[in-house]
Amino acid sequence: MKNYKRKYNNTMKNLLESLSYNLPKGNYKLFHIQSQPFQCKHLLIYHKKNAQRPALTIKIKHFISLIDDDNLVIMGIEVYIYLTVFDNHLKHSIFISKADTTGLSTQKYKINKLIDDILQYLIQYDIRNYCRKIKLRSSEMVNRSGSNPTINSLNRIIDKLREGTSYYKSIPYYNEVVIPSTSDSLETIVPPGRIQTSISLFTRASEQYLFPNSSKNERKHVIGGDDLLNWWIKLINRTLLNQAKESSWNCRLHIPGSDNVSISKKLPAPNNNVAWSIGSIFDKDAEKLAINQIPLFPDDPKGRFLEHLIVENRYKSTSLKQFWQELGFRQEFRLGNVVGIIGCEREERGINTVETTQDVCVLPLGQYKKILNSIKNADFSDANDIKALISVNIPDSMKEFCVTNYYTSFEGLNSTTPRTAVMPIVNDLNSNVKRKSDTPKREIVVNDLSGSLKRKPVNDISASIKRRPVNDISGSIKRKPVNDISGSVKRKSVNISGLVEKKPVNNLAKKPENTPSDHESTQEYSPKINIINSLIKRKPKK
Repeated sequence: MKNYKRKYNNTMKNLLESLSYNLPKGNYKLFHIQSQPFQCKHLLIYHKKNAQRPALTIKIKHFISLIDDDNLVIMGIEVYIYLTVFDNHLKHSIFISKADTTGLSTQKYKINKLIDDILQYLIQYDIRNYCRKIKLRSSEMVNRSGSNPTINSLNRIIDKLREGTSYYKSIPYYNEVVIPSTSDSLETIVPPGRIQTSISLFTRASEQYLFPNSSKNERKHVIGGDDLLNWWIKLINRTLLNQAKESSWNCRLHIPGSDNVSISKKLPAPNNNVAWSIGSIFDKDAEKLAINQIPLFPDDPKGRFLEHLIVENRYKSTSLKQFWQELGFRQEFRLGNVVGIIGCEREERGINTVETTQDVCVLPLGQYKKILNSIKNADFSDANDIKALISVNIPDSMKEFCVTNYYTSFEGLNSTTPRTAVMPIVNDLNSNVKRKSDTPKREIVVNDLSGSLKRKPVNDISASIKRRPVNDISGSIKRKPVNDISGSVKRKSVNISGLVEKKPVNNLAKKPENTPSDHESTQEYSPKINIINSLIKRKPKK
């Protein structure tokens, strides 16, 4: 079994230096694995009459992760590289599949800067490393499709020689043109001299992408679709500004189901070397079929819709313009979350003449998938499970594959304070509020001038004021007596007692039973009623 060793060059050194400056002080490990290049289907379905059909499409998978000193995963990103080989140029497509964080560490990290460093590393990666030891399909399939890389390389040399014999002096040694494979059906190809690089991704909010159950960690920062799209736009724009010193980039943004006014508000400010506009980098001809212009990336809503058109047998009649209109009505674009499609394309240029050696741990596709499945099957809400994954499970798998030096250790140089927990972002006025303390405060001595002030006596003239007596004339007033005629009025007495027959009644003067006893009161009881017995004359009985 082969022993896969890792080599380093200036590109990897630059990545480690960039990560060091953007990571807090401490010890870290970089875990980077790459799948062996293998032949895959073309990203586009080319029309039979199209003369610009590619000879070969190669796919490479990258997984890059950062691990802290406690063997806890900080973040990870998976990127797919596609090399579409034409006769006179090569299309280098970078598709950002997934990026995720775990929220396990107590430190606070600037994830956008870490991903920026990784993307710049992948953009600058020498594609000639992808063109060696390519796993091709069976010979029958290759010959039938007419995409044998050895034959295509020889045909290009023959065509150049027919144009002029001067090309003969520029032919490199034969062993650098095509290196026949001796085992495992691995091939090496010579890429064309011109290359065009593009970056594609679509943004869709989710609680977790790579690390299962990581959303349960309170330190993980989960954002919505609109914020996620803005985050990626700023990140991609900053990455390309650093790459635009030698060439310019054309970037497009499309939000299915959204109007152009809303999309234009999200576009970054124009720059000389990075230009943003509304649309897609795949919009070549709106009236032509979408199936021949939209690439089929994995787990991509555009690709799923294209497959839906093929199942419905509508792919031969759906134009690119109609494709974008119908895409906005798809269910995944109407769930309330903003889904953005970002595409950036660099102008075609020559391949860098300075060749760099391979600096990645390259695994066969099956072994790469096995490592990645072990990561995706771990429980990232359990710190102990992740520590066992990093310190036991992955090393055991690498020993099985005879792989060494799969972890690259380095130090962080950025000074920052650790965070203890995620707190909600609210206005905290506690530091501005002054509370009364229980201990008595010392009285503040102020200037008291009241004791030193001499006041003049106020003149009291009340004693010198003589008041005149008020005239009292009440005594000199003689009042006339009022005529009293009550004495001169004689009233007639009416005696009707003889005319009234009275029934005998009980003597009301009798003392009741409940009156006070003699020893309780010395006074004789007398009823408080009028006694009229003496006034009533009774007739004698016959």
